[in-house]
Amino acid sequence: MEHMKDIEMISAKLDRALENHNKWRSNSLNLVASESILWDTTDPLNYKDLTRRAILGIPGQRYSEGGQYIDDIEKITEELLKDAFTAIHAEWRPISGSMADGILIHALTSVGDKIIATPTPLGHPTWHEKGYSGFRGLSITDIPYDWESLEPDYAKLSELTSEQTFRLLIDGSSLILFPPDFTKLMRSANGSPIWYDGAHVLGLIMGGKFPNPLDFGILALSGSAQKTMAGPLGGVILTNDDDIYSRIVDVTSNDMATPDYSRYVMLSKTLLNWKKAGREFAQRITGNAKSLSEELVNAGLRVILEERGYTATHQIGLVAPNSMNAETAAQKLAKSSIITTPFPLPKRMKDREILRLGVTEITQLGFDKDDMGTVAMAIKQAFTDAHGTSNKIREIMEEKAKVQA
Repeated sequence: MEHMKDIEMISAKLDRALENHNKWRSNSLNLVASESILWDTTDPLNYKDLTRRAILGIPGQRYSEGGQYIDDIEKITEELLKDAFTAIHAEWRPISGSMADGILIHALTSVGDKIIATPTPLGHPTWHEKGYSGFRGLSITDIPYDWESLEPDYAKLSELTSEQTFRLLIDGSSLILFPPDFTKLMRSANGSPIWYDGAHVLGLIMGGKFPNPLDFGILALSGSAQKTMAGPLGGVILTNDDDIYSRIVDVTSNDMATPDYSRYVMLSKTLLNWKKAGREFAQRITGNAKSLSEELVNAGLRVILEERGYTATHQIGLVAPNSMNAETAAQKLAKSSIITTPFPLPKRMKDREILRLGVTEITQLGFDKDDMGTVAMAIKQAFTDAHGTSNKIREIMEEKAKVQA
């Protein structure tokens, strides 16, 4: 009997945690740049059977029967992805953006190879010693970076790649306010194959607000489906190279755990929504980011890259006020139900303590440019009045919920 009471107590505690999470999130202003609302309104119960299947292999080459309709789903997903990025080949199976990184590192390198990659904290940990590159036994060199512009130092990169031969160059950034100059990047690589990680900007690429790296001759494009793409958690890989694609398919098939096939339907539904309304959505995202940047400055806060117009993506680099470090500033905002990401940069950068903000989710909730002044003032107030700001955020979110309903 005591054992049953323990089970009931744990179950009730679990239910409360879930309820509290949902309630708090619904009353919070989410400015986490790596998150969005799934752009698929299908009843989750329709996916219940797909989440339980283990039909391994690829369409037409299965290890067991029962997957004839899963074949149809995967073929549709593949074609929609290729169309969305005007790519010859697409890999839709990675269960995360990080898994896509691991697949590409395995497919594009051999043990002991020399690679060159975006330095941390801009570059993903999977590209460095503690991640897949380290597990692969690769020799890793940092791409020279201009920490004031947050772009590669193309001249120094060109000098480096002319002196040394690298099996692979990995570019991409977790704080991406402006696109790199892909023409300069290609030229400065001096023939080193380039993979671009567009995790944060896949939606903006589809919506025409960020250049498509494949158009410039980049070997592979990868990313996360749940960020600006607003799809399910997962990763995708695009390439126009037949040989590289063959290797990617082989590695994915051998290295990845059993997939969740419901995710492919969600991804396809999301891609269909991008075909219908993606350009307008991407325009609203980037417009809101620019407007919020301007309103934050008008409110007396500081935003990096003012000289370039703050941002051309969904992200904003807000300088933590009053000499606060980034982590403390993010915690203060969280107490006011404003969720952000601390993103401290190297000490050699002028403004180091940065909060990374993103506007994808609030754009999906119906926030537009006219709301950005209110959001900016709430952020400013939150640094000094957590309780009052939290109440204001709840009112704002409740009003948006009424409009959306």
